[in-house]
Amino acid sequence: MLRLSILFFCFPVFGAEVLDPIIVGSKQESKLSELTSSAQVITKEEIESFTSSRAVDILNREAGIDIVQTGLVGGAASLFLRGMESRHVLVLIDGVRVYDPTVADRSFNLSILNTLDIERVEIIKGAQSVLYGSDAIAGVINFITRKVSNRNSLFLGSGYYDQLAINYGSNSRFGYFNFSGSLQESEVDSSASDGEEKDLSNNQNLSLNHRYKRDKLEFETTIKRSRNFNYTDAQTGSLPSDDHDSYARDVQDFFREGVTYHYNQKYDVFLDLSLSQYQRYNKYLQTAPSDYGVQDAQGAISNLDFRVKEKKKDGLLLYGFQNLIETYENQGASDESLQMFDIYGMRKYIYDKHIFEYGARFTENQDYGQHLVHSLGYNYLLDSKRTIKSGVKTGFKAPSIYHQTDPNYGNPNLAPEKSVGAEVEYSYISSVADFYSAVFYNDVENFIQFSNSSFANVSQAKYWGVEAGVEKRNSNGVASANLTLTNYDLSTGKEAARRPKEIIKLNYLFLINSSHSLNIDFVYRGQTYDNVTSDKVTLKSYELWNLDYTYEAKNFKVMGSLKNVFDRDYETIAGYSTLGRNIQLNVVSYF
Repeated sequence: MLRLSILFFCFPVFGAEVLDPIIVGSKQESKLSELTSSAQVITKEEIESFTSSRAVDILNREAGIDIVQTGLVGGAASLFLRGMESRHVLVLIDGVRVYDPTVADRSFNLSILNTLDIERVEIIKGAQSVLYGSDAIAGVINFITRKVSNRNSLFLGSGYYDQLAINYGSNSRFGYFNFSGSLQESEVDSSASDGEEKDLSNNQNLSLNHRYKRDKLEFETTIKRSRNFNYTDAQTGSLPSDDHDSYARDVQDFFREGVTYHYNQKYDVFLDLSLSQYQRYNKYLQTAPSDYGVQDAQGAISNLDFRVKEKKKDGLLLYGFQNLIETYENQGASDESLQMFDIYGMRKYIYDKHIFEYGARFTENQDYGQHLVHSLGYNYLLDSKRTIKSGVKTGFKAPSIYHQTDPNYGNPNLAPEKSVGAEVEYSYISSVADFYSAVFYNDVENFIQFSNSSFANVSQAKYWGVEAGVEKRNSNGVASANLTLTNYDLSTGKEAARRPKEIIKLNYLFLINSSHSLNIDFVYRGQTYDNVTSDKVTLKSYELWNLDYTYEAKNFKVMGSLKNVFDRDYETIAGYSTLGRNIQLNVVSYF
C-alpha cells in the first residue's frame, strides 16, 4: 500500500490534493518526493481509522514489511524489511534510536508499542548508516509521537484483546502538553500451537509529550514507559509446550529532549539528548531450579546527537556528531559497556529536476576500531507526477555487548557486519492514483551467527528483489495493492528462516457515506522455512481475509473488526500460535 496521501474520512476522495509530507527521519526534513531512498508514511488519519492500535498490525500492512511473532498478542516480534534480518532495522522514537541492549542481537521488540500516542510513522528503506550509524543496514522506522491534538479521547476495546486508553492534551503559555495512557490485555489462546492453556499477555504504556516554542527556540520533550508481561510457554525440546510458569517481563523507560535553534534563514541547529533504560526478566521452565532457566538483565542507552543544517542556494549541507554509550548487566556476568563516537555529513545538490546527494560517516569504537560508511543518491523529477530515485549505500552493525562478552558464548574478536546496497525506484503520484516499483539488492558480509560454541563472523548474505504498489482513489473509496518478491543467497547454503519469497497485500476502503465505511484486507504469504534443532521445517503458504467496519459521529466512533474471516490455520514461526477467527470492538469517545 502506497500510503502517500491523506484522504480518509476528511473530505471527498476524488480530486483531492496530493500531499508531499516532510520526512523528519531523514534528518534533513526533506520532502518525500526529494528523498533518494524509498520511503512510506503512515499518517495519523490511517492510524486512527484502523481498528487495531498495535504497532505490529499497523506496520504489517505496508509493502516490503513482514512481521512474525512468538505467539499471539504480545509475543516477541521480529520485523523483516525487504527480507533482511530484524536486527538490521533500526527503530526510532522521534528520531532517536531505541533497542534492547540486553538481547543478543540488540533489536527492538515492536510488540510492546501501540499507536495511541503516535502521530505518524515513517519507513525509510535501504542503508541509513550515514545518518544513523550502526544497526540501520536495512532501513529505519521512525515513530513520531503526538505533540499537539485537536481533541481529547477515551478509548475502550474488547475482543481478542481488551483495551482501555486515554489521550489528553492542553495548551498554555508554557507550551502544549499531551498525555497518553493505555492498558491492553489478551488471554485468547496458548502461545504454543499445540497448547491447551490460555496464556496471558499484559501491556501498559504511559507517555507525556511537551512542545514549547519561543522566538527562535523550540523544545520537544518525550517521556515514555512501557511494561510488557507474557506467559511464553516453555521450550523443553525443539518446540514450545504449555508451561504456566514460563514467562517474560520487560520494562522500558525512554526520555528525550530535543532542542532546535533557528539561527537565521540559512542555519538551523539541532540537539537531541536521550536516555533509554531496559529491564528484562525471563523464566523458562516450571521444573527448573530457581537459578536455572532464568535471565535477569538490564541495560541503558544514552545518546547525544548534535547537527547543523545549512541551507545552500543549490541545496543543503548537513553535518554533526553523535556520542552513544550503552551499558549491560546480566545475572552471573560482569557489567559491560560500549561507546561509539561518530562524525557525519551529508550534501544535497538540487539543479532544476536533478537532485544529487552524497554523505559519509566515521565511527570509532574502543573494541572494533574505526569504521567508515558512505552513500550516493540521485533523484530525477521527470515532471510534477513522475520521479526516478536511485542510490548506492553502505551500512554496518556493531557487535552487541552480549555477542562480545557473554561468559558462555561471547567472542571479543567479532568484527562489525557491513553491507553494500543499491536500489532504483520509479513512482507516479497524481490526485487520483499512485504507482511505484522498485528493485533492490543488499550484500551483507561478516554475518554474525552462532557457530559451534560461540558467536562468529561466519557467513555472507545477499538479498535482492522487486517491490511494487498501486493505489486508486475516487469518491467511493480507496483501492490499493502491493507485491514484494524477495530472493536470498546465504553462503551457508541454508534457507533464510521464516521469510517468504512472495507477499501480496490488497486493501479496499469503501466509503459508504460520510459516517460509515468498510475496509476489506487481504494478504497472501508464500511458503517459508524454519529450523527446529537440526531439521528444516516447511511452513505452508496461506491467505488471510480481514474486515473492518467504522461508524463515526461528531463526538464518538465505533469500530468493529473480524480477523481471519475464514479461520485459516497457519504458522509464521514453527510451533507458535497465530490468531484464528476473532472479533474486536472498539469505541472512541471525543471530548
